[in-house]
Amino acid sequence: MVMKNKITKWTLAAFLIAASVIPVAAMPVGGSLIASNSDTISLGGSTATVDSYVYQYSANQYIYSYQIVSASPAPISFFSVALDSGMTATSASIDSNPFAGWVDPVFWQIINSGGTQSVNYMYNALANSQTSSLMWFSSPDAPGMGTASVFGSLSGVPHYSEGDVYAPAPEPATLALLGIGIGIAYKRNRNRV
Repeated sequence: MVMKNKITKWTLAAFLIAASVIPVAAMPVGGSLIASNSDTISLGGSTATVDSYVYQYSANQYIYSYQIVSASPAPISFFSVALDSGMTATSASIDSNPFAGWVDPVFWQIINSGGTQSVNYMYNALANSQTSSLMWFSSPDAPGMGTASVFGSLSGVPHYSEGDVYAPAPEPATLALLGIGIGIAYKRNRNRV
């Protein structure tokens, strides 16, 4: 009987250790990491670090993942990733790891507004020295650099900042064609005058 309790304790200990060292594996399995970035954002007189990762699952399927490590006295209550016009997020979720002490958002959603989208995560409070759960969304659009917004409040004073993260972005060829189209329209309009 004593031997069984020792095995159970060792099994539980191994499970707890394994659960705390797999921070990224809980997302859909099988993707390849193709890009990562870490940006330190000033917030509330201190900083928050936002790590962003992009995993590719097929030619038209990407997972964008974010994690915040707060070093700010202003508890973080909101995190948002803005998508460029025409880019889409198809689903949003989180991967939680309570064994590692990660803090889960209380709410997350994709917002559509005027032809653009943002993916938003709301927290009760992501306090100083805390790490967020992995926040992620899927998209058929390839990565480029985008903007993330972080909001917190300290003693009733709001603190807001932005940083660079990977997000769905138009391909350079699409931007070049858009520029050519604008140039042609400008020239035509100029010739009419």
